Amino acid sequence: MLFKYYCYTIWNGFIQIMSYIIPTQKAKNAFIQKLNVPRKLVIKETVKKIIKDKMPILKNTANDTNTVCLIGHSQFHKWDIEELFGLKVRNCGVNGISMVEYREQILEKNLLNCNSKIYIIFGGTNDIVYDRTPQQILEELKILVNYIKSNGGGTGNVYVFII
Repeated sequence: MLFKYYCYTIWNGFIQIMSYIIPTQKAKNAFIQKLNVPRKLVIKETVKKIIKDKMPILKNTANDTNTVCLIGHSQFHKWDIEELFGLKVRNCGVNGISMVEYREQILEKNLLNCNSKIYIIFGGTNDIVYDRTPQQILEELKILVNYIKSNGGGTGNVYVFII
């Protein structure tokens, strides 16, 4: 699985670079097809592995409510920070995950414990790869915010950053 993670990281970086060089989504898709790499499979397996590894953080097994919960993709996943706003950080970011996958793989399985004081959501970037519209991404973010509110996070503050 570690090999798949590194393959994904290299592949993701390559695709990001190519997205600047290849101007249209149609051309990008044709390029990816010619490479004949099952990109979505690699991403999904990597995401599942990271979620499994982050279960104690997602579930907040320490049951610490005096926390800031970071939710999102690689920008948070790779952020090595222990404290923010004077609160301990629960980094629930998952490298490579889209907002749809966050809903399917984490929220629908009730894996996210919502007892933090503050939630910062940074998502939407990986959804662009799947040609989701800004409206679709916004709907997924609303689902996430509603999940937090209805699962104990109603007393916390939710800050949403869409990039």
